Amino acid sequence: MQQQMNLRLEDTTPIECDKCKGQLFKEVTLIRKASRFVTNMPQDSMVPIPVFACHKCNHVNDEFLPPMLRSDYVEIVEETK
Repeated sequence: MQQQMNLRLEDTTPIECDKCKGQLFKEVTLIRKASRFVTNMPQDSMVPIPVFACHKCNHVNDEFLPPMLRSDYVEIVEETK
C-alpha cells in the first residue's frame, strides 16, 4: 500500500527556469546507450531517462538532471543559457 503525503500547496515553492524564469515545464527524455557487454544482452540497449525542460525555451535546469549525469550534460545546459 502506498502512503499518501499530506502536502499543502502553500508549503511549496515555485521552480523557475534558470534561463528565462518560466515556471512551466515539460517532460523530455535523455537516452543513454548501455553496452551489450554490461547488460549481457545480444545488442546494446537504450536507457530512457526522464527530465524536465522549460516549456518556453527548452532549457534543462541542472537540478533536473540525475546527479551522476550533470557533468556529462553541463555543455548542453550551458549552451542553452
